[in-house]
Amino acid sequence: MLAELVDAGIVLRESQPPAYLYRLNREHVAAEAVEILADLRGHLLRRIAQAAGSWEIAPDALWLFGSAARGRGTTSSDIDLLVVRPGATSADEPTWRRQLDGLAERVSAWSGNDCQILEYSSAELTALVDAGDALVDELRREAITLGGVPPQEVLRRRRTRR
Repeated sequence: MLAELVDAGIVLRESQPPAYLYRLNREHVAAEAVEILADLRGHLLRRIAQAAGSWEIAPDALWLFGSAARGRGTTSSDIDLLVVRPGATSADEPTWRRQLDGLAERVSAWSGNDCQILEYSSAELTALVDAGDALVDELRREAITLGGVPPQEVLRRRRTRR
């Protein structure tokens, strides 16, 4: 495949014995498309953030986690999102539900992967932190902020009272 890209002039090959160095020929008309393909994950994350940024009811937080956050997702992986619902918004509020469902559908259309959305209120998320839930540890390690408050602010470890 690399040899074909060199033959097409998209990739330049330079001899540096005992090896060859390869670089993208940024003058080639296909260079922009190659760069877009190389950053598909970044484009997807920006689309998700932009979509949620236009919601009528803004989430307190929107985070990507799981294999997509680790950059290890495959064509069969889910795109996992955690959304923190604003305190004044009921879980079954129609506009809120429509936003969540619409985002899941759009992410699936954009990526070709199923989108799973975990939704918690701030109080529910605090209860998970207090309980030492394994999801909280995963979020602390890998969650990527796409909107609202970052996980480092929300998932602070609680001090044990004496």
